[in-house]
Amino acid sequence: MIRTYLDWGVISSLKNLHDFEEPYISLNRILTKNTNNVLIPYSSAHLSDLLTSYKQSETGKIQTELDLLYLEKLTTNNCILYDYQSQSTYPFAYPINKYFAELLEGDSIKVGNFDNFLNYFSNKDLNDSLNASLDKLKLIPSGIDPDKYKLLPPKFDKFKDTFCLNKSNTNYYDLLKGSFDIIAGYHEDPDMYRQLRNAVLEEAGLLLDYSKCENPIKEISKRLKNSILNMTFEEFAENNIKSQFKNKKPSKFDIFTNHYILLDFLGYQRDKRMKNLIQDAFHAYYGAHCDFFVTDDKNTYHKSKALYEYFNIETIVCNTKEFIWTYFGIATLNINSHLSLGEAINNCLQTSLIIKQGLDGNLNQYVLHKLDYPILYFLTDFN
Repeated sequence: MIRTYLDWGVISSLKNLHDFEEPYISLNRILTKNTNNVLIPYSSAHLSDLLTSYKQSETGKIQTELDLLYLEKLTTNNCILYDYQSQSTYPFAYPINKYFAELLEGDSIKVGNFDNFLNYFSNKDLNDSLNASLDKLKLIPSGIDPDKYKLLPPKFDKFKDTFCLNKSNTNYYDLLKGSFDIIAGYHEDPDMYRQLRNAVLEEAGLLLDYSKCENPIKEISKRLKNSILNMTFEEFAENNIKSQFKNKKPSKFDIFTNHYILLDFLGYQRDKRMKNLIQDAFHAYYGAHCDFFVTDDKNTYHKSKALYEYFNIETIVCNTKEFIWTYFGIATLNINSHLSLGEAINNCLQTSLIIKQGLDGNLNQYVLHKLDYPILYFLTDFN
């Protein structure tokens, strides 16, 4: 059984077949013909991708329900589950609709800016005590001089607009509100995350392009060591983990996603949106529990490859075309073969029995070969 994890971009393209474009037609044919040989699991990352569209409108809700039906058919409810309590990851048969309903309920508290977050508690038992605590915070000065805050360089304009401190509102309540809105902005406003990342890298002299490096983590480590930070990538990642978890032991999930996000933050295959980056980190983590992780997103592809090599994960990262014409051919034609599907077909043409050769009706020369059964099975559509 070939365990193949497809990210949501590939699954969405399969469902819609991109107006009947390749390579998704071929991938669809392969998966349809090999249901007994290929296991495609889903994860919470797939379902999280659907939460936003589900909550946007009634049309989005209908489309999401169709997506869930397709995902259920594709995966037959096989799931890779991360248990936050036991901090373990394992395969599990779990109904997709049930899991989605649980995530939807848990996601209801994520309501954007600080004012909306407070409204979430309106008409609840906590309302009176919460408001009393917030009123106290409004009486405590933050100690921030708004005049100096406004002197920050233009590259921080986005934060100045979000924070909006002035002489009449420099208390802890406004500090809390501004901080909350900035964090919320990371997910909704792509400029917010980009500006913070680029500003920090520029200040540290690390705003570089690592996209053409053979070993990006090694190159980033070298740059970090020679910067004002004076630490390797691993030391930087460990410090970040310690600051988040204090004395609590992080899980493999925590460590992997932390490294993935830091790899982006430090400038390798940079994403535009924080929300997309986190979702891609989750997909890469769950994909590491399969034989193949298939993604057509360039940033996810390269970051996953770099981290799999870094953590000695044997999962093969590939895009859809590579999976069809290289790796799936190896896995199905001969699991011990070093040949790709294309090479195997070429080898077959050189060594197979020639049934007939001559000229066709347009006087073009042709050669008719007898194909071996595995290749014939692969190329033939039995639907």
